[in-house]
Amino acid sequence: MNVPRNPLTDGAAVMARDGRAGKVDEFVIDAQTGVITHLVVRETHWWRHKEIVVPVSEISEIEEDEVILKLDRRELENLA
Repeated sequence: MNVPRNPLTDGAAVMARDGRAGKVDEFVIDAQTGVITHLVVRETHWWRHKEIVVPVSEISEIEEDEVILKLDRRELENLA
């Protein structure tokens, strides 16, 4: 995984292999270790919102304001 120079923030764009997947809405943090274990990705469509919990192991790369996943959008939907 590519470690970002700047901290990842909520609201960062999330990109699947085949296009935009949503944005980072929250982080799931292990209470004992303080390590981020999952991202909560929020998909927004015209009238509905969906949150998908994605393990950090599915992150391919992290840029300043963007997270790139190893998954395509269909694989991401299967996590929901």
